[in-house]
Amino acid sequence: MRECLRKNAPQNHEALQNRLDALLAKENAEFCIGYLAFQQEPVLDQFLGKWLAQNRKLLLPRFNSETRQYELVEVTDWNSQVAPGHYGIREPKPQLVAIKQVIQTAVWLVPGLAFTASGVRLGRGAGHYDRLFAKFPQGKRIGIAWEMQLLPEIPQEPWDLPMDYIVTETRTIDCRAPST
Repeated sequence: MRECLRKNAPQNHEALQNRLDALLAKENAEFCIGYLAFQQEPVLDQFLGKWLAQNRKLLLPRFNSETRQYELVEVTDWNSQVAPGHYGIREPKPQLVAIKQVIQTAVWLVPGLAFTASGVRLGRGAGHYDRLFAKFPQGKRIGIAWEMQLLPEIPQEPWDLPMDYIVTETRTIDCRAPST
């Protein structure tokens, strides 16, 4: 999948962001736990900027080199509070304080290497999101992927939490709905 994405990742970020916007218009979430794209992940910058412009709260992951884990940090000003960090991924600057608890009305925007329509997610192998989910289990999890990243089956571990939705450039999948 990594090689396939490297060679063929779509560039229709706007269509994906529009689908995400339509889905979240129905949600009364106080917090959005987003991500800043790395390599061929779908870019959500336009969506996240719009979220902030509506005076809504945005949390982004930041790598903590002491604990070797990601933590969540609230960002209020995109331009002054984000810079390249661990792995070269843009993340909140070090001087910002990590949060300790997320409100129940949060939505997670979750990248991954592959997903299934039933909500199983395959990450990049380091378990960073699994540990964040364990620490902050509240909210709806929305997998963000290109259509080409949807597979019929992927391995699942007992600690893997399923996505509630998957949003791609061509569709939105409700993973909680029974398949027909």
